[in-house]
Amino acid sequence: MLSDLHCHMLPGIDDGSKDMEQSLAMARIAVADGISTTVVTPHHLNGVYSNPARQIRAGIEALNEALERAGIGLALLREALPPGARIPAWLRSSVQSRASTRSRRSCRAPRRTGR
Repeated sequence: MLSDLHCHMLPGIDDGSKDMEQSLAMARIAVADGISTTVVTPHHLNGVYSNPARQIRAGIEALNEALERAGIGLALLREALPPGARIPAWLRSSVQSRASTRSRRSCRAPRRTGR
């Protein structure tokens, strides 16, 4: 199974998912794409969004509960690395080049129809 290290799946937190229904749809797509674990990475202190840690933790808890109720086998993590850790440049460039060749369907909010 695959892990997704960058996803805006938390509902109503930033420019990703707008609500829980959309988050669950994104989770279903991720699982269908072979992803078993995703690290939620909301924008924070970028001049547009300010998401306190307690709000992010509450969003993760609510989404995890909804995933369980819906029977969607996706594990959510808040962070992939301990605070202050840095990814070496050689690894970062390797991951970026691989990511550019793969589909990023699961981390894009599904388009709504009928609006």
